[in-house]
Amino acid sequence: MLERAAFVALLLMIAAAPHSIAATQGAWLFGMLMWVIRCFIQPRPEFLITPLGYALFGLFAWTAVSAFLSYEPLVSLNKLRGTAVFLIFLFAINTLRNRRAVHLAA
Repeated sequence: MLERAAFVALLLMIAAAPHSIAATQGAWLFGMLMWVIRCFIQPRPEFLITPLGYALFGLFAWTAVSAFLSYEPLVSLNKLRGTAVFLIFLFAINTLRNRRAVHLAA
């Protein structure tokens, strides 16, 4: 049920993207919550990371280090939320499991 809820949230996020930032972010956060909860329940799903995912993690890590070492860390850390949007990529790639789901999302 958690995987289905995450998939429905992904579809809602895709449908709301051109119309409402708030609805898109709400659907994304709900879907990520369902996905994270699912990762703690046995049997655990396979976590897929592509080479692009590794590059995005590297970018995020470098940005986080830069935020901690900046002149105003509180301001920089607050802006780090915008950099975390790359999680949409990981959420989508791990939620869309087959071609039929990809076609439906497209």
